[in-house]
This record gives sequence, structure tokens and C-alpha cells, in this order.
Amino acid sequence: MNRERALSPSLTRAVRLLAVAALAPLAFSSAHAQVLVADTFQGATFDPSAAYLANYQLNGQTGTLKPLTYTMGTDVGANTWRIQLDNGRVRSYGNNQSTTFGYGTDFKYNQMSISVDMNLDGAQWVSLVIGGTAAASQTGAGSFAVRLQASGDINIRKMGTGDGGNSLTFSGVALPNATNTIRVDFTNTAWDGTGTATINVWINGVQLDLDSGGPGMSVVRSGFTDNYISFGTQFPNASLASGYYDNISIAAIPEPRALPFVGLLGFGALVVHRRRKIASFFRSTEGQP
Repeated sequence: MNRERALSPSLTRAVRLLAVAALAPLAFSSAHAQVLVADTFQGATFDPSAAYLANYQLNGQTGTLKPLTYTMGTDVGANTWRIQLDNGRVRSYGNNQSTTFGYGTDFKYNQMSISVDMNLDGAQWVSLVIGGTAAASQTGAGSFAVRLQASGDINIRKMGTGDGGNSLTFSGVALPNATNTIRVDFTNTAWDGTGTATINVWINGVQLDLDSGGPGMSVVRSGFTDNYISFGTQFPNASLASGYYDNISIAAIPEPRALPFVGLLGFGALVVHRRRKIASFFRSTEGQP
């Protein structure tokens, strides 16, 4: 008598469903980031006499939080300056000062990816700042800034508790007289100042080694309580200049939810293994007295 028993059809289907369920969340988390807001700045033509036209048209925005208006920073200089739409991009225009604009929304998502196209166009530097609201000075604790310098260097301002304003400078990775794409991936464990943030930066698709020769490419910083996204520009003395920004994208990255399913899958695999082991034992003892 053959005592081997095949795996029941119902159990086979259950194991297959568990495998699909375990893999599906992994695919979602890697390929389906939730775009919170993205802006191509389609709108008005640049007008040097107008004061603030960044909110003139917001129909270039997409994302689940649209429309989001732009606000002026708190550390703007005394001279006249403009934040305006200019032929499909936003232009920060001024003279001998720092200007800042950004979103008035505190994006307290644990995992985010932020990208923007930046062009100096005569400015001393242009920057992307994550964290506090003092974006132009970029000296507050709990902030992180990526600055494109007129020299073509990239300056990373690693602000955070205990950092003391330290920074890193990278040469030869940016284009000083052209558009550069800045991307920052940001993961923070808590927004009460006690969490740790893991940060990665890419310039034109090239990842920067923020670990300064360590085992990885990312930097870990703490002290974040706010997550405002803003953009700062420094203008040279006694001369009108501008910095351009375009194609801003802020996305939340879903956290993996596959671990409970992986546990169930492991249990199903254990059941299959036990059934096959028992069947193998019966085959080996068949015909023995």
C-alpha cells in the first residue's frame, strides 16, 4: 500500500495566496510612492514690477495635497525682491540679500523623497532646505540643506542637535551655469526632537557620499521637530540677480508592511515541509516487516 499523501488542493491554494500576499506589499512600497505635491510652475510671464506671483497660478500642481500655496520666509533681507513665475519655472529675483519661499505645510511623514531642478542664473547660491523655517540662513538646529554654489560646488549643511553647523563640500558634481536636479531621500523615526533621520542626496543622478568615507552613503542626524520644505537664494552685492526653481516634487514613501505576511508564509512552508517529510518516511518504510 502506498502511504504517500499528496498535499491537499486547499492547502496548496492557501500557500500560494500567502506567497502573493507577502510579495505584494514589497512591490507597492518600492514602486508606488504617494506624491503629496508636484509643481511645474506653468503660469504668468515674469514681471519685474510685481511683488509676488508664485501663487498666481497653481494649476501646474498635482498630488494629494494640492493646491498648496507658497509663503515667504521669515529671514528675508530689507531690499525689494520678487518670487515670480517665469515661463514655466519660478524665479527668485533680488539684490544684495537672502530670500526664501516654500510651503506653509509641515510635512511630517516618516519617509519622504524630495526633488527639485535648480539653476543659479547669477545668484551666489540656491538651496533646498528640509526642517525648520529659517531656510535662507540655514543655521537653525533641526534643519538640513543642500546648497548649489556659484563655484559649482555642492555644500551640504548638516544641521541638527549637536552638529554645531558642520558641513560638507563636493566639487565637480554640479553644473554651475545650467540646471541641476537635486534629490533628497529622508527617513525620520520621530518628529519630537528625539528621532534619528537617515538622509541620502543625489545630484543629477549621482549619489553623494555623506558618510565621509564610512561604510555607507547616508548621514544620520537628530533633532528634527519640523519638516517644512523651503528654497533659499543668496544674491550678490549691488547687482540684480535671480535663481530658478522648477519641477518640485515631494512624495511620501509607504513603509513596508510585508513582515506579518512573511511570517504566515513561513508557517505555510513549514506545514509543506512536514507533510513531505512524513510522506518520505512512509515511502522508505513501505514493504518492511
